[in-house]
Amino acid sequence: MLKENIKVAKKFNIDIRLIEEKVDIQKNMEILGNDLTFIGTREYERTKHVHRLHPYLGKFIPQLVEVFLKKYFQRGDTILDPFSGSGTTLIEANALGKNEENYFDITSAKPNMKEFVALKLKLLRWTGLRLSQDKGIKVFTRLAIPYNPYHPEPYERWTLKGLYDLKNNEILVGKEFWNFVASDNIYEELLDVFQEVGEELREGIDKKFAEFRRE
Repeated sequence: MLKENIKVAKKFNIDIRLIEEKVDIQKNMEILGNDLTFIGTREYERTKHVHRLHPYLGKFIPQLVEVFLKKYFQRGDTILDPFSGSGTTLIEANALGKNEENYFDITSAKPNMKEFVALKLKLLRWTGLRLSQDKGIKVFTRLAIPYNPYHPEPYERWTLKGLYDLKNNEILVGKEFWNFVASDNIYEELLDVFQEVGEELREGIDKKFAEFRRE
């Protein structure tokens, strides 16, 4: 464990042994150079940037993101956070000098008008929140639909008409979305994986559906 965290644990009578039973501290230190306990991180540091804007308790602290960004990414890399939440990952990426920020919300294949409007408002809130922190940042908000139910026809829903900037890919559907996430043409390979997994698990899936039918 990091020396500063050991010091704080002793100060506040925190039993380090209990932590070591739940966390592989040695492995974290070897791979990341950090024990990931953050015992010594002060409250004002844990709540920097957007963390005081709302009370949701499930937020992970900025320091956790910093550890992984510094370990696995270089300046100019693209960071993708598909669900965004409080925007912690994207804001820390910008603070560390990473590339543009893409905010995604993933939805079902056929949202109705009310759902499309609610999703659009969420994307606008994300943009406003981020720009309130840094007006010069390059922010893109996008709605992702994992598959196209109309394939091979293009995805078209009258309920999204006029709401989204389709020319600038504010909505990405199926192949467009997965290739964008991977920064490569991986969609066909992904379909092969789904096919292989489906065939391998088919017997178990059929049994489970048979149980539902009997109920």
